[in-house]
Amino acid sequence: MVRTGIIFLRYQIAPTWESIVDEKIKKIKREEKDLNMQRWDVLELQMRELLLLLRLLRKILFLLLNKAVSLATVVNKFMKQRNKWADATPVVPDATYLEIQYLKQEERYEDVLILAKEIELLNKNSAYTYLTLAIAYSDCDLYEESIAAYDKCLHLFDTTTNPDNNLMSKFQMTYHKGEACRLAGKNELAIEVLTDSIQLMKTSRVWLGDRDPYFERALAYSELEEDELALADMQESIKLHPNQAESYCVLGDILDQLERFEEAIYSYDISLVLDPQSSTTHNNKGCTLNNMNLFREAIQLFEEAIRLDPNSHAPFCHMAFAKAALGFYDEALELYDKALEIYPNYQNAQQRKEDLLRDLEMDK
Repeated sequence: MVRTGIIFLRYQIAPTWESIVDEKIKKIKREEKDLNMQRWDVLELQMRELLLLLRLLRKILFLLLNKAVSLATVVNKFMKQRNKWADATPVVPDATYLEIQYLKQEERYEDVLILAKEIELLNKNSAYTYLTLAIAYSDCDLYEESIAAYDKCLHLFDTTTNPDNNLMSKFQMTYHKGEACRLAGKNELAIEVLTDSIQLMKTSRVWLGDRDPYFERALAYSELEEDELALADMQESIKLHPNQAESYCVLGDILDQLERFEEAIYSYDISLVLDPQSSTTHNNKGCTLNNMNLFREAIQLFEEAIRLDPNSHAPFCHMAFAKAALGFYDEALELYDKALEIYPNYQNAQQRKEDLLRDLEMDK
């Protein structure tokens, strides 16, 4: 009986067990092979991603190298040109110019002007001398003197250098001269000079930085009440510098002058998105709402403008107008007095206060 059981185990059950084990081993090997293949696939994918990253880094380094070379070339040309302006033998130490830069950072503009005049005494044949002097005059709000210095600068530039090789420098000079003309109230001359600056900008690849001749010319046109021309220039300015909050604020002012109030409000809103802390933009948007007879909404903006800049006189005056329109005459008179307290020569506030007092007297 026992012998029969052993024979049965040997020839019936054992082969079945061996086949099961063999199948398990084969399955494990297949799974291991599949796992290895997956690992290789992941590794290959990672290697491809690494290769793409290396190629991208190579392109970035290549672009940075080109930019560095271009910048070095521009700086080198500028330094060579400055030496030419000084007749290749500059008598003004570079330390003087470094001192000027330091004083500008400290906003000591009168000291800068003193140094600029000393440079003029040492080297009157250099365009760079008069460029430094002109900028110093402008920083001290001496715009007439600045314009005269720019004229000397441009004369020396045209007679001692080749303008075609230094369009960046000439663009800078004409732009700043145009700005000085506008600030001096010479808007017609400003438009003429800034038009030359724009032409230089169009015909050459100059680096604008924060310079924008369209913006300055738009302000000059606006002062002359040429609002359509001002609008066209301000739109061009925004194309050049689309993230400048001030440009959208001025655009709103121009649209307000054209009585395109809804567009003006939209422009002010963009400006406030870019610079929510601008007291001027809050005030100007409030003025447009006044023009739309939306006095309560306007008052909210004037209050915010005052909160942002309590020493600004304009919001008090414009809020007084809105208060008077709503019948709050005592509050309006107090606001006019506050505006005049901040700025005693504020003619607009004085005139509106007198008009309100006269109207109240007539109503008695």
